[in-house]
Amino acid sequence: MDWEVARWAKLHGSGSMAISELLSIKELQDKLNLSYKNIDELNKIIDMKLPQWPIFQHCVARLDGEEMVEFYAYNVIKCIRSLW
Repeated sequence: MDWEVARWAKLHGSGSMAISELLSIKELQDKLNLSYKNIDELNKIIDMKLPQWPIFQHCVARLDGEEMVEFYAYNVIKCIRSLW
């Protein structure tokens, strides 16, 4: 039930204040046996337990010996691993 409520809260675009107010209903928390009591606690759980997306790598390349080009890229292997 924990995951279903969290999924609904995040996917339905309800305001974080509205979700926090809903979760503050003591009887609701007791009946659903949730591991979070407000949207901030839910966000912390999501940040800590779900895998993070790989970070950008800053790269600089020299073209024709003179021109410098800066670009940002993801490590493709880390991107693929983050999907599973």
